Amino acid sequence: MKLSFRGYIGVGRILAAGIAAAGLSLGILGFAEALYYLPGGGLSNGLVLMYGFGLYGLLGVVAGLALTLLVGSRARGSERAVAKMAGVVAAIPAVLLVLLVGGFLVWRDLWGESVSQAGLFGWVVMALVPVGAGGYAFVARAIGRALAGRAKAAAAAVLFLVVLATILGSTLDAWSQGDLAVEEKPDPRPPILLVVADALRADAVGPKLTPNLHAFSQDAVVFPEAWSTATWTRPAVASILTGQYPSVHRAVHKTDRLPGEVPTLAGLLSQRGYRTVASVTNVNLAPVFGLGRGFETYSYHAPRPFLGAPVSASRLLLVEIYRLLRLRFFPGQREVFRYYAKGERVLERGRALMNPYTEKPRPFFAYLHFMEPHDPYFAHPYDGRAVARVENPSPPVSKAEEYLDLYRQEVKHFDEIFGDLVVYLKENNLYRRSLIIFTSDHGEEFADHGGFWHGTTLYRELVRVPLFIRFPAGAGAGTVQSEPVSLLDLMPTALSAAGVELPGGLPGRVLSPEPKTDRRVLFAQEDHQGCILSAVRAGPWKLIRANPGNPRNLPEIQLFDLGADPAEKNDLAATETDLRDELLRVLEAGPATTPAPRGREKVELDSATEEQLRSLGYTE
Repeated sequence: MKLSFRGYIGVGRILAAGIAAAGLSLGILGFAEALYYLPGGGLSNGLVLMYGFGLYGLLGVVAGLALTLLVGSRARGSERAVAKMAGVVAAIPAVLLVLLVGGFLVWRDLWGESVSQAGLFGWVVMALVPVGAGGYAFVARAIGRALAGRAKAAAAAVLFLVVLATILGSTLDAWSQGDLAVEEKPDPRPPILLVVADALRADAVGPKLTPNLHAFSQDAVVFPEAWSTATWTRPAVASILTGQYPSVHRAVHKTDRLPGEVPTLAGLLSQRGYRTVASVTNVNLAPVFGLGRGFETYSYHAPRPFLGAPVSASRLLLVEIYRLLRLRFFPGQREVFRYYAKGERVLERGRALMNPYTEKPRPFFAYLHFMEPHDPYFAHPYDGRAVARVENPSPPVSKAEEYLDLYRQEVKHFDEIFGDLVVYLKENNLYRRSLIIFTSDHGEEFADHGGFWHGTTLYRELVRVPLFIRFPAGAGAGTVQSEPVSLLDLMPTALSAAGVELPGGLPGRVLSPEPKTDRRVLFAQEDHQGCILSAVRAGPWKLIRANPGNPRNLPEIQLFDLGADPAEKNDLAATETDLRDELLRVLEAGPATTPAPRGREKVELDSATEEQLRSLGYTE
């Protein structure tokens, strides 16, 4: 049917009504989801309000245009018809979005991303999501009807607001990323350097693959039986920086932040006059999670965002959906900077932070965290080959050698970066006089026990990490201490080197060039992606306990003799029952039952942080 000039004007008014109605109703939902994340605090998280409104509003504009083109022809009869149409156009995408976002939030934050963890309360809350969607449908319908009266002006205002909010939410994020100034203050105490290579297996370090690390180990004390407390970054690094087990520091789950009253290594050193600086990458170390507390300068290198989302908007579901589709279905477009900052950038910033202290002795604590060799594993030199957990969370066992080859290339690449760091330390009079600690937060699986990646078991390939400590003036260089130690020992070791009195309640001990022969009981803990695990090691014996019905189908109790079976292949739980029961009692009396300083401190993740977590496979 041909339209007159006046008819075209009518069509424009109808389209404006639909665009305004859907844009505003979805923009409000984006603002509401962003508000859910706001308790994380600070300007960075406040910016997510603008970005959330703008991004979801833009989605609403597109949805409104499409729906109006479909149903708008029925609205050309009267003002009342236009208002009715606008109400429908506003309500339909709003209901779908509430169902999508609400269901996702319940599944992630209440169910812990596992149906087995839902419980009765979780199912009840999930059942309320459709009720909320229906309730908001009435709100959206009212919004649409109200805007239909001044359709063109309303559409112009909504378009202006969503575009402005999106731009401001993206560009102003830089305000929250600045570093604090570093003051100079002479002090003869030794510099302390903590270097962490993410996801580096202990057995991946050797003279052929990692010649620079091997050379460094000859100048250091080697601890071949070093244990991490957890097998993914957040709880493991929190244990390094607090000296506490995960059940005590409580930064255990994806949305957990380190509680403010838990003392940190950086904080205690800062109180004693040390300058504390960090150059880190890995979204689990983003400032929102509290691990930067105590650092005067905490340089977190975030991956480059999708859709221009600021770090404070990393958790918005719309950004996450786009990111997931982009990474999973367009693997040929893999780029390192979409996942984490290159090690060269971390080192460059680390050198800049240490430079003020190279001219004369000054006490400083520097923490450098490199993502190599964490997945995605990129070929070096890069030829298009790369493997990412987010694209293939459960690969077949037949892929183990292919993945391991790429992983080793990442390990070798990190070793080159570490070699550059050592050169810098030697050229700037830091190598000899510093306490230099090199380690990893956890290992990596390559079908050792049927799985890949990390975070869902406590087997040896994940909890055993490299640990080399070069003490000032090279004390004990070249020696090997074979007794098991824990990454919990790093905090008391660093504090002791700085002459700082150890706070009470630290389960770790001071490591020194002189070996200790006493037997220790060590623990590890995990509560991630539906796998709730704990392990205890006493002498050559190791017991692992897993929750029933865990996603990895792990046995509830396993017992291994590490002396005879270091690869943990022969489960003795059914035969060594007395020892099994004794170790279970030790596990029950261990740190898992130690009261925490307070309950979990949950952070409301922004969409960029959520996006970065998913890009590294921390959620399925």
